Amino acid sequence: MAVNDSKDKIEEDELSEKFYDALSDFLLEDYKQKIAYLTAHLGRMWTRFNFFLTAEVALLAYLFTTSRELTPITLEVAVIELIISVIWWEFGRQDRFLVLIYREQIKDTTERLLKAELRKKGEDDKKYSDLVDNYRYTGETEKTADDLEKNAGLWNRITQNRGKHLSITRLAAFVPFLAMVLWLLMVLYFLIPKVRSYYNS
Repeated sequence: MAVNDSKDKIEEDELSEKFYDALSDFLLEDYKQKIAYLTAHLGRMWTRFNFFLTAEVALLAYLFTTSRELTPITLEVAVIELIISVIWWEFGRQDRFLVLIYREQIKDTTERLLKAELRKKGEDDKKYSDLVDNYRYTGETEKTADDLEKNAGLWNRITQNRGKHLSITRLAAFVPFLAMVLWLLMVLYFLIPKVRSYYNS
């Protein structure tokens, strides 16, 4: 009876080891794919950002080269710029959101991979919870930035920075939002006097 129990235990351990081997391999591939997704998305995000920025600057340059005064064409360009800014802002908001999703997915996969590797070696992952919880996965910026800022000297503070409230990926949505507000004010500046004169006549 004891021999059978021992044999069952060995088979169970072998199955468990095979399971965690397969799980680790799967999670590692999943991790690589998620890194590739994030990298590709960041590339697409900045390509879109540059495209919209170029369109905005081109129309602005056209406006300044054709007329130094406020003319009817200024209103038309401002309306076009406003429409472009709204579209650009929506792209920026969704791009930023996807960056956060991909980072969270990478974090989740990293934690699962670490736990699977520990279990594969017969270790209790709860015993190493501090290691798992404090691991800096790809895309994690908060803790790493805080550590860098604590040890940063004056020269580093001059030559590098990470805006906590206005990070580089947040700029993808903030810049078009700012452009949209400015163009909206320009459109209103033109339309309000026209509406007033229409109702006063």
